[in-house]
Amino acid sequence: MDKDLFYTLTTKYLSGESTLQETDQLNEYLEQEYFLELFLKINETWIQKGKANNDHIYDLDRGLALLRTGIAKQHENIPVKTIRSYKKYYAIAAVLAGLALSILFIFYSSKKDLVSITAQTGTIKQFDLPDGSHIALNAGSTLQFPEKFDQQTREVYLTGEALFKVKSDKTHPFIVHSGNYSTKAVGTVFNIKAFSNEDHITISLIKGRVLISNKFNTLHDQVLLPMQMLTAYKTTNRISINNFNPEMVTSWRARELRFKDEPLPEVFNSIARKYGIAVSYNEKVFKNCRVNGAFTTESVTEVLEVLKFALRFNYKISTDQKGRQLIVINGSGC
Repeated sequence: MDKDLFYTLTTKYLSGESTLQETDQLNEYLEQEYFLELFLKINETWIQKGKANNDHIYDLDRGLALLRTGIAKQHENIPVKTIRSYKKYYAIAAVLAGLALSILFIFYSSKKDLVSITAQTGTIKQFDLPDGSHIALNAGSTLQFPEKFDQQTREVYLTGEALFKVKSDKTHPFIVHSGNYSTKAVGTVFNIKAFSNEDHITISLIKGRVLISNKFNTLHDQVLLPMQMLTAYKTTNRISINNFNPEMVTSWRARELRFKDEPLPEVFNSIARKYGIAVSYNEKVFKNCRVNGAFTTESVTEVLEVLKFALRFNYKISTDQKGRQLIVINGSGC
């Protein structure tokens, strides 16, 4: 999609001079996560420009609510102004683009002040946070957190998978940000799996209670009870809640691989993380293959041989450009 057109549509909408057709066109952009987040940052800057000496806190959800309210009002046939000059809006759009980049810079710069711990592939890390909460971090995962929790909430940022044992503090909720989802707890035990190269996120509650929200406003403080797992699919935004076996979900802590109706591409990803290797495969070819099984002390070759026999694929072991062992998978799929 054309980014310049997006800035123009955003500017006209925030100026109150967008037609119904243009608003619908903007809404199509906002179906994409990238443009949605960019719009909300621009929207907040627009609001702040009209609030002198006001230290307003940036709020994604409030910005999205304002947008949706505006769209609803326009569909109720509220008169809108016509555009007199596109040049003015391109100029404003250029300014907004700069403002958006500045906000993004500030946002990411603030995250640079966080402590970052990464478990490289082939390793698992366990450590305590400043509040005493205990973290087990799966291979190929990163957790970011402040050196000291001195705010009203204890907020951390997860990419990958971790098991959280949160220290109870009713006055300071513990919030895990993973992709577009936030998981809020006071004192509880839960597992979050949110790898960027997989098409869904899972949040599995073992003990206590958590509240889950997302940036799409399709979830707001959704309650999970013990032994319930929430699965959220990135491409469709579909959400399901089901019971789960905790031994299956947390088997990675014992460096075990346990699969139940698992898509083969995710099995390959798990193998790569556990053994610290690279795996190359065609996701489209193997996406319909499902795996049930458990591997505990087997070598990577033994695991591949079992899967090869069951799913009829071939593999070749070589070395990638980084000097890591590379497994190249070939086959016709299921």
